[in-house]
Amino acid sequence: MLDTYSMIKKLQAAGVPEKQAEAQVAMVFEVAEKTFATKADTNKLGADVNGLAENVNRLGTEVTKLGTDVNRLGTEVTKLDTEVTRLGTEVTKLDTEVTRLGTEVTKLGTDVNRLGTEVTKLGENLKACATKDDLKAYATKENLEALENRLIIKLGGLMTGLMILGFAFLKYAH
Repeated sequence: MLDTYSMIKKLQAAGVPEKQAEAQVAMVFEVAEKTFATKADTNKLGADVNGLAENVNRLGTEVTKLGTDVNRLGTEVTKLDTEVTRLGTEVTKLDTEVTRLGTEVTKLGTDVNRLGTEVTKLGENLKACATKDDLKAYATKENLEALENRLIIKLGGLMTGLMILGFAFLKYAH
């Protein structure tokens, strides 16, 4: 608070008339009240600054948490990208294996068709035999057993190829 009495006395001592000194001090006091900050004003401003600092600190903590979350998500995205790449490689391997198995099945089908043709020819030749002796002369037991063994091997290969193809499909279908 301003000491108006001592200000008026100083102005009078300098030769300013009392009424003029009172007017000047009143004006200074009025300007001071309007422009100078009071202790209450500085306390309020301090509290506002402290509140702002708390908000900035809270915001900093939230930004740090957000940065941590973004880093974690980046790690997860990298893991997912690696997994997608691995799955792409697996699909490519599966595609190659399916193609190879398809080729094997085609070869086996060709072999089965060829054997079917041979069996048909054998059947026609057997029908053409007039007697048992003709039959014995044409197809001995060893020839029939050899043909049977070849048929069993070819059919076994065909079944194995189809099973492999089925297992591969089941493995990679999930």
